[in-house]
Amino acid sequence: MMHLFGLIHKISRDRNELRVVLKLSSVFLFSFLIYLVANYYIIYFLSLSDIKAYLNRSVINVASDFEYVDGKWNTEKYLSDISTPTEVPLYIYTTSGFQMDRLNAIHGLLDTSNFDYASSFKQPTTVVSPAGETWRASSHLIYRNSQNKGVILVAHFEPKGIPTKEVDAKLQEMAVMLDSKIQLIGNSLDVSSVNQKEVDANISFEIIDTFNRSLVSVGGAPAFIDKSYVQDALSFREFRKIYDLKTHIPYLIYSKPIVSKNETVGVVVVGKGLDQLEKTLGYQLWFSLIAGIVAILLFVIVVVYLYRHDISEVVQERIDNLANPAPPEIYSISFDREKGNIVANKDICISIPKNSHQFDICSRLLQTPMKNFDTLDLAEAIGNQEASDNIARMVYDSVLSINDKVKRVLRVQLITRKNHQYRINPELASKIRK
Repeated sequence: MMHLFGLIHKISRDRNELRVVLKLSSVFLFSFLIYLVANYYIIYFLSLSDIKAYLNRSVINVASDFEYVDGKWNTEKYLSDISTPTEVPLYIYTTSGFQMDRLNAIHGLLDTSNFDYASSFKQPTTVVSPAGETWRASSHLIYRNSQNKGVILVAHFEPKGIPTKEVDAKLQEMAVMLDSKIQLIGNSLDVSSVNQKEVDANISFEIIDTFNRSLVSVGGAPAFIDKSYVQDALSFREFRKIYDLKTHIPYLIYSKPIVSKNETVGVVVVGKGLDQLEKTLGYQLWFSLIAGIVAILLFVIVVVYLYRHDISEVVQERIDNLANPAPPEIYSISFDREKGNIVANKDICISIPKNSHQFDICSRLLQTPMKNFDTLDLAEAIGNQEASDNIARMVYDSVLSINDKVKRVLRVQLITRKNHQYRINPELASKIRK
């Protein structure tokens, strides 16, 4: 970490390097953000397309399970269909408002029920529903503080072969058990403690408050809702995104009419929660952001490394080329010792710091431009009589700096190095004027 801060500090001191790093990093960051957004929406829409295909397939399969002939319903195929989705919201209604099934209801969507009808079975009664199904139904009113707050409708499907007293006793037992799980909070019934697994598998039930709100519905007990809600469901021709009014979970819903002889006789509505998809995409987004930050830091380090080793020279050369589109034709070169300038064509001046190693080397080489000099010769020129690795490096760096300055202006190196020998570039040697 300290090394990284040190690197950043060094970069900040070199403004050219900082500008290059910032520009390249900005391009990388912008490209990464485009990738991130594109990746998010591609996955989202592909997943949404799969959900739409699932909903479309589900409503078609469920709707095809129902037959309506001569005013009578046949539900045998639906009851025996093991492919019916039971883990998602599912609503099945006739156009008269009769509820043939309702599973995993979404708060705020088709979650009403007729309180008066559900309360009408004060004594256990055998009824035949509009769907042609036989039920033994019983109503159990929910009293709290001596006030009627709702009703529990319990029903046994097709109780043939079972003694009526036994069925009625079971209905009464289940109703009392469910009532004990319901609490009154404020002026509303709380059914969060109701566990359908504790209810006999042969018993269907629905809990409805006095405001016609269905609080729990399990097994498709006979019930009715206002026909206007069915009409609204039939208008869901396209996929719709809605939110559960209680949990705020987003759902995608789709509906399909049940048709008999070109006449709409019912509707099927299926929904699918989008919370898991959005949560997964959220995790992916955070992971990608973290990975992106790490990638940008690595990118900065690589850019700095390349800049210091290769790119800076290429960039500088390109800048020089743009600033000087055509190299000047050189007629003469001289060295002005008083001003510390290498003078080309009498009007192009290249400054060499006086009292520097570069100045001493230029003086020695330009004095005898046709001669080769080794490191020791140039070491003597800069006032050092001994040759060592340190001196050799000092000479090399000084020559490199001289060439860099000259090349920026004249587009050619002044000094060449071959076999550890230094001399004035043969192309320029004949043009040296003392």
